[in-house]
Amino acid sequence: MFEEISRTVILTVVWIVLVLRTPAMLRDRRQRRLWLVLAVFAMGSITIQSWFGRWVNEITGVAQFNNLVQGLSGILNAAAVLEFVAYLVGIRSWRFRVGAAVAVAAGMSLTFALTPAAQRFKPPVGFTSFTVYSLLALVYMVTAAGFAAYLLFRHLPQIRGRTLFAGLLMVAVGHSTQVPFMLIRTWQRLIPGIPQWLLDTAFVLGTVRFILVPLGCCIAAMEPVRQAALFYYRRVRLYGLWRRLRDATESLALEPPPSRWQDLLTFGRSWERLHRRVVEIRDSAFYLHDSWASPELLREARGSTHPVAHWLAITRREAVDGAPQRHAAVGTDLLPELKASQSTMREEMRYLVALDRAMRVH
Repeated sequence: MFEEISRTVILTVVWIVLVLRTPAMLRDRRQRRLWLVLAVFAMGSITIQSWFGRWVNEITGVAQFNNLVQGLSGILNAAAVLEFVAYLVGIRSWRFRVGAAVAVAAGMSLTFALTPAAQRFKPPVGFTSFTVYSLLALVYMVTAAGFAAYLLFRHLPQIRGRTLFAGLLMVAVGHSTQVPFMLIRTWQRLIPGIPQWLLDTAFVLGTVRFILVPLGCCIAAMEPVRQAALFYYRRVRLYGLWRRLRDATESLALEPPPSRWQDLLTFGRSWERLHRRVVEIRDSAFYLHDSWASPELLREARGSTHPVAHWLAITRREAVDGAPQRHAAVGTDLLPELKASQSTMREEMRYLVALDRAMRVH
């Protein structure tokens, strides 16, 4: 029951992500291999369905042909994940890896055809063509899965985003279970009398991989969407501070500022728009400081709870009221802190949001 529910949930999530993200992922060269992994998982999920197995065997007339299709789908799956991981860590040569996957798939197809129908996927007597089939699958799957997991675990410390890190960690952990899974599965195929606890272990390992790898890929695929939404929220959050400062420094504006509703309905280029908003806030603050701040005002500001908000609110009001510019020689010690140059945009946002709140009470 759990297996069927988990399969349904995973397949639904994978197909939804594919439908939503395919155009954007295919346009972005960096995401095409990740798209391929999701597409292979989505298509491979069909091959493991019982109705598909019956249908394939009926139309081909070949006994257990569905098992060969599942085996080749597993090779394609492992190859796609390996290509994605190799590209992620900066390995650009692909011909050997793809050639090895094609050669193994061809060898499995040939040895499947050479094996009598009655001997397929049963422990063989002696060394047979099905033994070669099983060993080909074992060697490739263990090598590809183990190498991909090793590369991912080694690359994870370089991942900055927590969400992307979590997704790739799920892929690494899930894919690494393929190694013991294939060892147990090959034992089951070649040697009779495998203990039941090993079969149960193989079932758990297979379920873990089936859940973690596609979900991890879905998280990685949706990371650009999450970032765009976060940048959009941050830009909208700064609208009030930005609009008040830009209204006070109209001479700096290259175009009329949008209304709140226009700003809410503006999408696309989220990072560029957020960065521009932060830059324009600072431009206006520096302009107000250089044009209307005075030594007396800055001395008064130093005694307030938020010195920058104090002088900024007063100079903004003077600019809006049309007060003459002073252009007094004042220091730069009370200019807004450049948080973004020191750490991240998150720190910049925290500072500007606190500045906005402090200005509202002055």
